[in-house]
Amino acid sequence: MKNICILSILFLFLTATAFAGTVNLPRTGQTKCYNEAGTEIPCAGTGQDGAIQADVAPPSPRFQVNGDCVTDTLTGLMWARNANLPNGTMTWYQAIDYCKDLSLCGYTDWRLPTVNELESLVNSTDETNRPKWYAAQGFTSVQAYYYWSSTTNAYAPNIAFVVLMWGQFFMGKLSVDKSSSRYGGGVWPVRAGQTGQSGHSISSRVRGEAREGVTITLTEAASTSTTTDANVDYRFSNLSYGIYTVIPSIAGYKFFPTTKKVTISDALETGINFIVYKNSH
Repeated sequence: MKNICILSILFLFLTATAFAGTVNLPRTGQTKCYNEAGTEIPCAGTGQDGAIQADVAPPSPRFQVNGDCVTDTLTGLMWARNANLPNGTMTWYQAIDYCKDLSLCGYTDWRLPTVNELESLVNSTDETNRPKWYAAQGFTSVQAYYYWSSTTNAYAPNIAFVVLMWGQFFMGKLSVDKSSSRYGGGVWPVRAGQTGQSGHSISSRVRGEAREGVTITLTEAASTSTTTDANVDYRFSNLSYGIYTVIPSIAGYKFFPTTKKVTISDALETGINFIVYKNSH
């Protein structure tokens, strides 16, 4: 399980470096190996990441502290140095707004990190001393609970992924209701790394008394519109990361809900569905 969680980080770097022709993946930092029961075993002959130690070592030093911010030279991301700026937990919606309104180190383009970005900060080299490791990198107040990511569960738009940074057990990521802070709800703002990235999509459908030709309008981070096809599906492509509002409309019909908010944080966002019915209902 631990190796599976660590390997998911690598997908972040595949897209970031593919244009160069040769992909040099960073090492995950995993040095231990485990059997199916989760018990540590000798790495020799397992073929696990802890045994192979493939790809390139991270830069040294990896993190550069500049006032209240820390830059990760491996990913190019800038993080808040204080990993508990709100001084407590909050819901996903509150976390999105908090980062959006944050002004820190002279920047105002802070956002909630994606699940892969959060996992890139998980230290797998010494699982018993994670707090000391974060402090040695220049971070402060890293909490032993789950941190919100901006990544929405593709099958449930009211659910987002959270990541445990350290604690008695490393459980990786979980899916949690966006309106809850039961499993932590920590906020660790990040910036840069996504500016100008595009090629992401929204793909969903209209149900109920559905019909072809429903106009779907996208506002906020981008302004554009499309119409549903013969299968009453719609799609927006080549979108950049950001927060969007999706609005359906057609004469003589009503929609539930009337609008939907969506945060683009993955290659494809689904589940932005609407139910349509005639005004007479």
